[in-house]
Amino acid sequence: MPTSPNLFVSTDSENEATIVVKFQEAISLALVFDTDAPYYLPENFFKAASVAWHLYGPFSEYVPVTDDLSKFWNLLSAYGAKLTFLYADTPPIMLLELVQRAQQRAAALDPGYGKTHNISPLLRSANLFTYFQLQCPAEKAEALDNELQNFTPGYKSKYPLLELAYQRGTFVPASVPTTPAQLPTDYMALLNLTGTLPVANQAPIGIHIVDFAWLDHTAFRGRVNFAQQPQFPSVVAPPSGPHQHGCWVLGVLISQDAPFRGTAPQAAVKLFSAYAGGANSRTRIDDALAQALYASTPSDVILLELALGNLSRHDGRFSNLPGDYPVETDQACYDLIWFATHELGLTVVEPAGNGSTDLDLLDAFLLSKGRVDERVQADFDKPTLSPGTSSLSFTERSVIHRARYLSNKPQTSARASADTDSGAILVGAAVQPNHTGVWQNGRNYGSRVDCLAPGEQLLTTDDGNGQTQAFGETSGATALVAGFIVQLKQLARQKNQLITPVQVRAAIRRQCGVPITQNGAAVFPDFKALSRVLLP
Repeated sequence: MPTSPNLFVSTDSENEATIVVKFQEAISLALVFDTDAPYYLPENFFKAASVAWHLYGPFSEYVPVTDDLSKFWNLLSAYGAKLTFLYADTPPIMLLELVQRAQQRAAALDPGYGKTHNISPLLRSANLFTYFQLQCPAEKAEALDNELQNFTPGYKSKYPLLELAYQRGTFVPASVPTTPAQLPTDYMALLNLTGTLPVANQAPIGIHIVDFAWLDHTAFRGRVNFAQQPQFPSVVAPPSGPHQHGCWVLGVLISQDAPFRGTAPQAAVKLFSAYAGGANSRTRIDDALAQALYASTPSDVILLELALGNLSRHDGRFSNLPGDYPVETDQACYDLIWFATHELGLTVVEPAGNGSTDLDLLDAFLLSKGRVDERVQADFDKPTLSPGTSSLSFTERSVIHRARYLSNKPQTSARASADTDSGAILVGAAVQPNHTGVWQNGRNYGSRVDCLAPGEQLLTTDDGNGQTQAFGETSGATALVAGFIVQLKQLARQKNQLITPVQVRAAIRRQCGVPITQNGAAVFPDFKALSRVLLP
């Protein structure tokens, strides 16, 4: 299957590149950013980071080699790189509240932990406060990336300053522009959502959409707040114009009027833009996702409508694997999604990407410079306490890795699947060649893909206040599945029952017959069948 053309360009400057760095979690950031550091962090950041540091451990702190710190700052200066906190548009107190929610949930799920360990349950996710990003001239990025590896465990076994450093790809909408509708797909029938749908006689389930931007479409006025605050959206058009994409997603998700109906027309929608307009326009996916998590409750659904592209530009091994990849292919995004699903108990739905690639090949990325080496990752599920203290044991030659690493290997159980990957529900796109009515997988595939949904000729709202366009690809398919899950959760609420993200994902995987193969026959999620299984 040929790769879909990506007609959107990056919203970031082509003259700049982004390198993500993560400091070792055993190092106090107050020592890294001391009075000699050429970069200032506000006091409220250090206060929030200090509290979070204890909730994540605490570790027996080690002090980085002073000479390494000097070399690090001098290196950034020599390359003209600007360092900023990865979550630059998110108040530190908001991130801390997310961490505290996760810790409280861990305590509720495992009340005996404190009695056994004499401390509160330790969080297993990556410490969000240790992630930063570097902006540097694009022509210098590869060389700087290579130099930064000298501060990571792969090169330095004693007191490494950084946990990892990698050059980022480009975040793009997970679809191409719409086309006139010719033979609209009856996705409601294909997903068995026709007939009686749950009536919203209780509070509607929330869905939080992370996309680039939106147009103020007449079809959604009164239902969706397109204003700037407090929902972190942007209605300012990025240079390449993917602001229409948000409207296409809303159409197949919440439209209530003829000639088509969305899969979750009653959902309560909030928008979170991964694009920051203005003089400093840039992609801010980390902030958008973090703020979506902050606004969510465990009953809500997080819908990611972006993909990661241009990896081949940064890593030659991807030169023969064109197309887009899931957002979670980026390590920082992966860690945040893992935090959301495993420690906040949230349902995240994500496009598998519009390439024609076996995602299982991404396992080769584990040992690259952009991933955590699983051979030196500490076991945080069974921490060892230092004698007579409540600190995690630590020796000068051990390497602390909190970041999780991507795993696409086939799993033997629903729990194993949930524990060893990001926990997000990954959706692929099905097509019907020559409109034969026979559906098959048409985009990325592999054991990590959880399900397929129709990915072509989805009637949706266009960008001119009309309703005549055909949407598709993994963006459209993922929006359909997100609405499908909203309906399941709404039905569960009406029955005063609770279905967890792990239950929903496991049931969908069983029904759709994973692993998803290249050009393999498509089996779609069946709402009525799943509701009978999950909500008897």
